[in-house]
Amino acid sequence: MALEKTKLTKEKIIDIVTNDYGLLGIIQINYINRGTSNIFQVIVNDKKYILKEFNSKRTIEYIEKEINIINFLSTKGISVPRYIQLKNGEYYTKYQDRIIIMQEFIEGEVLEDNSANHEQLIKSAKLLGKLIKTLEEYPDLDDEDIINQKFSKRYLLDAIEKIKIEKNKINTDNKYKEIFIKDYETKIGIAQELANNFNFEIINKLTIKNTHGDYCNLQLIYNNKEDITVIDFETAKKMPIIWDIMRSYCYMDKEAKDGIVNIENLKEYVKEVNKYIKLNKYDLKYAADIFLIQLIGSVFGYREYNKDYNQKNLLRFALFRTKICKDLYKNSNKISKELLKILEEKKMKKILIATRNKDKFATIKQVLSKMAKEEYSYYSLYDIEGLDKDEKESGTIDKRAYDKANQIYQTIENNDFEYIIGIDDGIKLKGVLRENVKDYLYDIIDDKYLSEGEQIEIVRAYCFMDKNGDYKSTITEIPFKYKKYNGKLKIEANTYPLSHVLTPVDSDIPVSDLSNEDDINYCFKYTEPKLKELFK
Repeated sequence: MALEKTKLTKEKIIDIVTNDYGLLGIIQINYINRGTSNIFQVIVNDKKYILKEFNSKRTIEYIEKEINIINFLSTKGISVPRYIQLKNGEYYTKYQDRIIIMQEFIEGEVLEDNSANHEQLIKSAKLLGKLIKTLEEYPDLDDEDIINQKFSKRYLLDAIEKIKIEKNKINTDNKYKEIFIKDYETKIGIAQELANNFNFEIINKLTIKNTHGDYCNLQLIYNNKEDITVIDFETAKKMPIIWDIMRSYCYMDKEAKDGIVNIENLKEYVKEVNKYIKLNKYDLKYAADIFLIQLIGSVFGYREYNKDYNQKNLLRFALFRTKICKDLYKNSNKISKELLKILEEKKMKKILIATRNKDKFATIKQVLSKMAKEEYSYYSLYDIEGLDKDEKESGTIDKRAYDKANQIYQTIENNDFEYIIGIDDGIKLKGVLRENVKDYLYDIIDDKYLSEGEQIEIVRAYCFMDKNGDYKSTITEIPFKYKKYNGKLKIEANTYPLSHVLTPVDSDIPVSDLSNEDDINYCFKYTEPKLKELFK
């Protein structure tokens, strides 16, 4: 939601488009409710543009910075929107105290906060890594005194006083008054603890580089399955990049929408960025603390709602961010421990599990980890650059598993994986092996194929290919019972939707609702006897 009401009327927008930009013809205008500026889609003779009215705090210097960055990135292979020049050659105009710009309209999808699925999350991490790497070539951006303003002990102590002031300003008729008081007290307590105990000398040891400064779902346009356009660079600056990484993850991952960080997803996200920009041990160890220090001092959303009870979206955002703060504070050490493993894993032997399915990857990784006599670092196809898309599958599941392993083996240069593991699934229905699960997936989920309690087997072929191209194969079968799913199940790419309608044979709990430990133990029971001859 925009921070300020627009000062533009339909007539004024038409005047700007026609007289300032020289775009003539039939003009249509639609308001887009996204971000903190007022944004309009303007259509001139069927050609689409974005007209943005920045809030009054945005200065010309910010806008000129964004224009220069976009012009730079457009020459470096990063997809960015093109600014439209006015008739006078400038890239912006002013109306009253507001700066107005126009950009080309980028067709595609803009995700809401915390709605990115796993594939989108990893792609956005990859783009963030590439973006920061590319901005290394850009002349140093101003740090805008960001360390003192957002990452210092003085900032936290000042924030505590500001929160106390806001607490005293809570309206008596604010129906969320008790929640405000509780959250403000939580913020004060965490901020005070950080001010007392955090070693702020650590800030000087962090990786500080040029970065976007506001990287999140709202700044990304998914043009198609491959391309993502990055927008809005007016807050770009030189700063601790781990802050931009942590913040973007927390605002993107749909599994963090309730204010609880999925540490495994966070680790994957950071690991993907780290392929392009090498993070040091201080970045990883203090990642949660760095984001927490800045975030805990903000009353944005609470303050706005207390002034205007229509600002419900901003209040929801504020409540979400306080939940994130509490989770980061509670699990800071756990997050630190997991992220530091990224550095340790680079020294370990490596195994590539040839799948993009995050559920399948997680299960196989944990089963192998439980079997292994030494520690390995596990990779999925998301971790490998330059791979062609999977070829159309054909043949039996064991042949397909071999084809997947061999395709990767033939493609990768300087292969340093101990094993490349090709996997492929079939399903045994009514005693007959069906080689292509996808042909039956929707009928099974929609309760059109199996009876309640009917047993099926998930049949999985494995092909372990070593560095020399030698391979061994096996097939496992894991029995399940069918259990009807009550409700509408959304099937997402690269996940395992059958987990919602299958239960272990000795349980009535769907696999999707099992604890991670119970799920892995059940798979291990039926998988380990076959895999132990291949994986020692």
